[in-house]
Amino acid sequence: MGEASPEQEKAPGCRVFERQRLFLPCMNGFGLCWWHLGRFEEAARIFDCLLWLNPSDNPGVRFLIEEDRAKVTWENSRVQ
Repeated sequence: MGEASPEQEKAPGCRVFERQRLFLPCMNGFGLCWWHLGRFEEAARIFDCLLWLNPSDNPGVRFLIEEDRAKVTWENSRVQ
């Protein structure tokens, strides 16, 4: 896998799952669980990892991460 680029350094723990694309939906749900529990930093780490693993962002994480970083609670979000 070589050395990590600056973008990859933002989510270094993600490199393990680089080739396991079936893992992406699970990670998306995991990030949503953290966000639903109000654990914004943990959710942001998961969402950053998802964006690193899947730059095309077909699950739409880029929309979730905005509200997570703004610390908008699940109940007050427009994503529900």
